[in-house]
Amino acid sequence: METKVGWLNGIVVVTKEGVIRFDPSSKKTQEYTYTFISHAHSDHIRGLNSRCYLTAETKDIISSKNCKEEIQKVSTLKYGDELTIGELEISVHNSGHILGSAQYVIRDKNLTIVYTGDINFRKMMTTTAAEIVPCDILILETTYGNPFYVFPTLTETYVNVINWAISEIQKDRIPTFVVYSVGKAQEIIKIFNNFTNIPVRVSHTIAKINEAYIKNGVNLKYLDIAFEEQEGIEPKFIQVISTFEKPILLNRCSFASASGWALKHHNSNKKYFPLSCHADFDELIDYVKCVKPKEIFTIHGFKADFSRYVSKKLGIRAQPIPIIDQKDLRIFM
Repeated sequence: METKVGWLNGIVVVTKEGVIRFDPSSKKTQEYTYTFISHAHSDHIRGLNSRCYLTAETKDIISSKNCKEEIQKVSTLKYGDELTIGELEISVHNSGHILGSAQYVIRDKNLTIVYTGDINFRKMMTTTAAEIVPCDILILETTYGNPFYVFPTLTETYVNVINWAISEIQKDRIPTFVVYSVGKAQEIIKIFNNFTNIPVRVSHTIAKINEAYIKNGVNLKYLDIAFEEQEGIEPKFIQVISTFEKPILLNRCSFASASGWALKHHNSNKKYFPLSCHADFDELIDYVKCVKPKEIFTIHGFKADFSRYVSKKLGIRAQPIPIIDQKDLRIFM
């Protein structure tokens, strides 16, 4: 299989069978034979069209975000499915990032390419760990691809999250988590559902996305802030909102964020918890050792740092994904 890997409005793999794009950053479609979406975060879905594939769970989440007209055009796949394009076989595997998130494997007789999408190797409240697929060429997400970013155990983080919330409630405050509406919000809800009896109130945006999770087997217990009377509410609950949304009873809120970036943030006005749906540096290194690629292209975050480290320490050829030239696609248009 003659291939070229690069970036042009998304991850692009140029093959003799056509141009395959992953996670479009643009709605332009004419250059691409097929488009594959790894997950439902908004920066990965800017190119939904009739030649677009994603998992059914991802489609449900996108639909809940009021993209119904665009999402009707796409085709769905499930983990383990294989799609044949000429001599190529493209299969779908769990990436462990959020509900329905996928990594894609391109195979022919002589070569295997893996695009991880956003990847996570820990079993969390709402996801299972990513599958390990050996390959020749690895297109790897390296958001936390720097040795500084090594996360504590999930158990330690869960305990800290719950203890902080209980402490704030005892102070007559309302613990308020400001997080991504897809993935992180549901993880926070599930932590309190599974380990406490503390009620959870969520913004209406998050409530709509929760419906997609429940439809796909993730049980969540919560109250929608939009439909709750605010007068006389006792501050014995937590609330989960996304950025730019207003909490109820603002003057009684204590704010927290949950993200891998918490390792570098310090702010007396907000509590930070290093809870991430991405792999940390050590997990990325272990993954590379497991899949044993001959070549790695890194994307996002510390892509240059990680490439240098892998090249030097593991002896594997690695580089940040290069920008691909438009002319390299024209033979397939």
